[in-house]
Amino acid sequence: MSSDPTIVRTPSGWEEIGWEDALHFVADHFINQEIGVLASPQATLEELFLAGKLAGGAGAADFRLRHSDFSGDGKRAGIPWLGMSIPELEQLDRVLVIGSFLRKESPLIAARLRQAVKHGAQVHLLHSVDDDWLMPLASRKVVRPSEIVGAIAGTLVAMALSELLHDRHVWALFAFVAALALRRRQWHSSEPS
Repeated sequence: MSSDPTIVRTPSGWEEIGWEDALHFVADHFINQEIGVLASPQATLEELFLAGKLAGGAGAADFRLRHSDFSGDGKRAGIPWLGMSIPELEQLDRVLVIGSFLRKESPLIAARLRQAVKHGAQVHLLHSVDDDWLMPLASRKVVRPSEIVGAIAGTLVAMALSELLHDRHVWALFAFVAALALRRRQWHSSEPS
């Protein structure tokens, strides 16, 4: 931590104090207080986790600084998550990552996937940017952002046709993505030229 002093306001006026004293000063003033934390959407999962810990149990950490539609807030049960713990990622044998700068956004997940690859897992990438993942990828498809939905649909068709997955959930997901692609095409065809 930097040894440069910081300035805090005390009852006797502004004072220069060290960082350790400044942290104790803040902790003493905010203990048992409800606080909210606004965190950058570019923060990593680890940084957002720490921001949530800083807010405490009664406080809130929010990363949606540029969101304008919060109508779904009360309708969502819980928070979005992976469906498994981060250590369980090493046990996967196939992973498809869509549109993520994984090393920058979730370095712990990237590290676990690198370990999975060392044990024989296949990681497939669908993205709009050709980023270096520092691990061998089984496949990489880079498309324009406007083509991501179509690429997902094509990937699902290829998976279904190769009979890698015989699961009704895959077909339900395929139907959903196909509907999105059709809706997007209809929306673009109705735009004025």
